[in-house]
Amino acid sequence: MPALKVLFVHGVSGHEPGGTWQPEWQRALEQALGQPVSAEFCHLDDPFKHLQLNAVQTAEAVALLLRSWLRPQPKAFGFGRGGEWGDGLLEGVYERTAGMVAEWVRSEAVRRESRELLRRRIEQTRPQLVFAHSLGSLVAYDCFSHTDTRACGDGLHLVVFGSQLGHPALRDSFGGKLQMPPTLARLTQLYNEHDRVFTEAMPLSDQRFTRIDTPFRDFPLHHDAGQYLGFAKAVPGRWGDWFEAAAAPRARALRRAAVAAEAPRKRALLVGINEYQDPATSPLQGCVNDAWLMSAVLQESGFAADDIRMVLNQRATATALVERLQWLIDGARPGDTCVFYFSGHGAQLPVYGGDGQRVEAVHETLVPHDFDWSRGQAFSDQQFATLYSQLPDGLNFLGVFDCCHSGGLTRGGSQRVRGLNPPDDIRHRMLRWEPAMKMWVPRDFGRPGGSGHKAGGSRTPASTLRLGAAQTVDGAAGDARRLQAAAEYGHQGPYRPTLLYACKDAEFSYEYDHGPISHGAFTYCLVKRLRDARQGRRRQMPSFEKLMKQVSDELKLLGYAQTPQLVAPDHIRAMTVPLSA
Repeated sequence: MPALKVLFVHGVSGHEPGGTWQPEWQRALEQALGQPVSAEFCHLDDPFKHLQLNAVQTAEAVALLLRSWLRPQPKAFGFGRGGEWGDGLLEGVYERTAGMVAEWVRSEAVRRESRELLRRRIEQTRPQLVFAHSLGSLVAYDCFSHTDTRACGDGLHLVVFGSQLGHPALRDSFGGKLQMPPTLARLTQLYNEHDRVFTEAMPLSDQRFTRIDTPFRDFPLHHDAGQYLGFAKAVPGRWGDWFEAAAAPRARALRRAAVAAEAPRKRALLVGINEYQDPATSPLQGCVNDAWLMSAVLQESGFAADDIRMVLNQRATATALVERLQWLIDGARPGDTCVFYFSGHGAQLPVYGGDGQRVEAVHETLVPHDFDWSRGQAFSDQQFATLYSQLPDGLNFLGVFDCCHSGGLTRGGSQRVRGLNPPDDIRHRMLRWEPAMKMWVPRDFGRPGGSGHKAGGSRTPASTLRLGAAQTVDGAAGDARRLQAAAEYGHQGPYRPTLLYACKDAEFSYEYDHGPISHGAFTYCLVKRLRDARQGRRRQMPSFEKLMKQVSDELKLLGYAQTPQLVAPDHIRAMTVPLSA
């Protein structure tokens, strides 16, 4: 059996040419695959030789990665979690890792030099497979995605392991979005959920991408390359000749044609929560009815019953929401339609920053059944945006939220409100004492330019992250730089869904009693208008903008002080709602 030609790309520093790590990696892969490997190596230390971090730069580098990390928050700069080791024990490791990754993110020159170095090495060695570990995976993905160097990846199979590519803090480097590199025959991620070096699962949906879970523990980081390579045997496909056939122009053309021939798919996830685990949470009456009503109107609009999933009451936990949303978008393609509907309570949750010492922002959140005012049992903009921002352009993703986030127990009367007031200890995190006024006022959490109030007299703090507004996706890069980067990587930037809110962020979403049956006032009027349009003389759906104006007018006529909101790109606002019969 001829030896596979493999190019290994190492991660952070400490991988000297000719070091013992080279035969160890080769031996681990040969044992996993059961066949000989002809190994070459790409050394990445040169672009980072100038890097010398002081304490402040180290803290900034770690903060960059922790700020949008999706896992439970580490303690003491992120050097340990859950008390498994002492504070500061691994600071040197994290300084090197976070420092090199942050330098790669910040420096366009370092990225350019790194990908050019890898391109030259590929042209010299002509590998069949590229195995890239940790920081090396960033360089490899960048090389195979950037318009200047992507041609060198034609027909290759890239395997990344211990990779930070799924980390939200890195997306600005690629224009705010990850996508399958166009010239690769295949991309595989070996993912260890226990890995502590800022690794995350890659949010890719492509027939050529495979993620394989490789759970192992190798104290203290669970990041060892040899352990990862031992799982290489689990990668599907024939290593010897699969990628050569897949890379052939005719095979690629046939695969694209087969995908294009499939009819557009319609899927929906409907969530309705009347009852909550916390007895202090005020129950609602119309949310389950809303979910059934939406299922009916979607099936009238061509959605198959098998393609609609409903999650109600005690089954609608925080974990279940994420799992069902992953089902909703799994395999989503341009032309498909995905609908996410939520009816229940909303809330505002103050969250601590990466250092765990101070509140940095208020996140608007949906309230799952098991909500307990902790970040782990919420569903915030950060989680939602992480799911939708990487979707393909041309997909129709519609989010409908019949809830509010300004508190729900402050108005009496017969109208029931779909929002929660925080307990007093949680509310204390959102306020500060103003001695001059002798009053408690909203905090701005130190955000630049934050006044603590939005213009126009809104009661919502300027630092509030609105659900679906994707502030966490936008990141720190300016619009011009992000657009330039998106063009360099061949896409249009992060995906933006079409979002329908029941009310403004400082208003309330109310329930409506249709005789003995309760509904959300917004949901009932929305469905009524959709059905009216379908049964009208022209039988044509209105535009999103016109639909929301009609619903708003009807709510006002019924005496509800809520103003539905449409958040969508300009070209979508005038588009016909894709829910015709």
